[in-house]
Amino acid sequence: MMQQDNLAEELRAVLLRLAAGQLTLTEWQAWWAEKAAAVKKLISPGDFSRLNRAPSIYGPNSFMEKCQVGAERYLQKMQITFSHSGVYARAAAEEQRVYNQQKKAELAENRRQSQARLERNRCDPEGLPFYRDFVDIFVKRANQKPHLPAELAAFSPEQQVQVAEWLQNERCNALAGVLADLDWQITCNELELHQHGFKMPYMTYDDLLHDFTCRMQGDEWPEEAGGDE
Repeated sequence: MMQQDNLAEELRAVLLRLAAGQLTLTEWQAWWAEKAAAVKKLISPGDFSRLNRAPSIYGPNSFMEKCQVGAERYLQKMQITFSHSGVYARAAAEEQRVYNQQKKAELAENRRQSQARLERNRCDPEGLPFYRDFVDIFVKRANQKPHLPAELAAFSPEQQVQVAEWLQNERCNALAGVLADLDWQITCNELELHQHGFKMPYMTYDDLLHDFTCRMQGDEWPEEAGGDE
């Protein structure tokens, strides 16, 4: 009982500092990683979920702002007076502005590259660039780093890395399974793949699964290896 009282007092002190904008990202994450399991037994599931937030795509201050909101909700519920600081919110707004600006520039560049690729592919009478792009989309998806759920915040960095590797391997296996099914449909059921009105070639190099596997291992397309592109 005394340990629970001590934890409740420690939680109160930490959340007051969080509300006041006095905690750094490192301080909060270190404390939460150590205490989250015990805190989960102390407070309601709703209160816990509002503190156990997933990392923000915008940046650390956006994450801290979400945690601060959860802290203040809990303090209000417990009728504990606190001092609010807008330091996280101001920094989060700047993070979101920069992120949106970068995404807008990336979108414009992706559109430019897609249009250039389309024009290049249309000049290829065999449609091979369409096929290569199709396979490489799967390679790109397979290489994307997985997003870990907030429930894993209490895991050690080594454990999080291991889980991320497992998730990425499962994603790769799932994509390979899709390509294997497509190979079967093409071979056995006369499935055809078309893009922008062009029929994509098949078995110019090998089947989809084999080409995907080779690209995942770092092999270049034959034309690329020869420096034609």
